[in-house]
Amino acid sequence: MDALGNFHQGEGISEKKHGCMPFAGPTASGLIRRCYAAFLLMTFFFLAFPARADGGYRIVAHIRNFPDTVCYLVNYFGDKTYLTDTAWTTQGELLEFIGSEPLSEGVYILAGQSMNKYCEFIVDEVQEFT
Repeated sequence: MDALGNFHQGEGISEKKHGCMPFAGPTASGLIRRCYAAFLLMTFFFLAFPARADGGYRIVAHIRNFPDTVCYLVNYFGDKTYLTDTAWTTQGELLEFIGSEPLSEGVYILAGQSMNKYCEFIVDEVQEFT
């Protein structure tokens, strides 16, 4: 390496002159690795912690010997009913409804696949319950 820091043929970056190592700066592959690691970390947090920060709902129901594989969360609006959410059973008795937007306050139904009612309940501002 000459006085201006230019390398000559046969010299490498790892070669030390005057007791110091020339600055190589960040490499493209290092930057790509850091971006990839940040992407993986963000993906983990989005998957590990469902979107329920400022609102949303989480309703967990334990129904023994639940005969259906799917359960519907249905709400009343006037004299009509509307499908709000769907849950699949876990181990035949655990149902979990999770949403990122809060539910409208009112009366809700847990209904099975043949639209038979299992229970009715009231939802107010507290939207996380079992």
